[in-house]
Amino acid sequence: MKIKVMKILKPKFWHLALPKTIQITKTGWGTYFGPMWTWVDENGTIGEVPSLKQISQEMISYWEERINKSKNPIIKARYAGLVWEFKNKITGTAPSFEICIIYINSLIDISNGDYHKRPIYTIQKLKRALELAIAINNDNLIQETKKAILDFERRHSKDEKPGSWGYSFDLLISNKLVTLSEDEEEEIISNLEAKLERLSTKASEKQKIDPWAAEAAARRLGVYYRKQNKSDEVKRVILNVGEAYNSIIGEASALQVSGWLQHVYSFYSRFGLKEEADEVLLRIRELGPKVASELKPISHSFELPKDKMNEYISEMTTGDLENYTLQDCHPIYTNKTKCKGTNFRLVEKCTFDIFI
Repeated sequence: MKIKVMKILKPKFWHLALPKTIQITKTGWGTYFGPMWTWVDENGTIGEVPSLKQISQEMISYWEERINKSKNPIIKARYAGLVWEFKNKITGTAPSFEICIIYINSLIDISNGDYHKRPIYTIQKLKRALELAIAINNDNLIQETKKAILDFERRHSKDEKPGSWGYSFDLLISNKLVTLSEDEEEEIISNLEAKLERLSTKASEKQKIDPWAAEAAARRLGVYYRKQNKSDEVKRVILNVGEAYNSIIGEASALQVSGWLQHVYSFYSRFGLKEEADEVLLRIRELGPKVASELKPISHSFELPKDKMNEYISEMTTGDLENYTLQDCHPIYTNKTKCKGTNFRLVEKCTFDIFI
């Protein structure tokens, strides 16, 4: 039955367009997308699934045809992205800029329509859209992508989840190819300032002080103020992180506190706060004896029947070294050839099932 399904699907070439099949990864393809799996065999040969050789001119034509027929922006972006990446590499003919424009607009539509299951995936798409809009030097698309980035962060930013915010700063503030108005720049910076204050100094029932999230805001602000030669502002935001750690140190063990302070020391040093970093280093040294006293052995005892022990010793001491090594490792390590063979058979016979 599976073979029959594969015969029906193969001419349509859509299974290779699935996100889990050709995905965003660094490979030797020299493309934005790459294979789902790669490995190196005992001869040093690199294997990959799917292989770049599976992408044909006929497949590119099918993907190109599906771009205009697809209505869902996720599907449209997928096909347009693959054609934009692979058409020239496979056929020797460069794709039209219209393909790239469709790709970028579809990525923006995904963001504006909140099609995501997890915001982080949309953030990746917005980053891709901005890179391409800049690459083709399309000012309108650069502005549209910028707006989508700002709007998406406004809708989905959550203080306790640092991955859900900060990308407006990362993608736009230091990007000389993106024009930000004074109001837009001020909004990005003021949002980070507000987050830093909430996360480092204002504890409530709904939100606890979170030095790790506070650091994500302070790091960006520190970079921003340092570029503007505002050393006092740099010092202020960086020291806020230290205060956030100080507020949670009380109930922690000396070992844990020492680890946190080492991180604070590195953070201070990174932003040139040498005097403050030295003070933290002194605290770490003072904690040394207490840390050592907390390092206590933990033991556990159990009974092993004598006959079982004798059986185990006999297995360990019977035969030569080679046989013993094979016996000892056999329960742990699976036969590589058998394992590879199983994987290859699954890929060949059940490609559709695996990729879904």
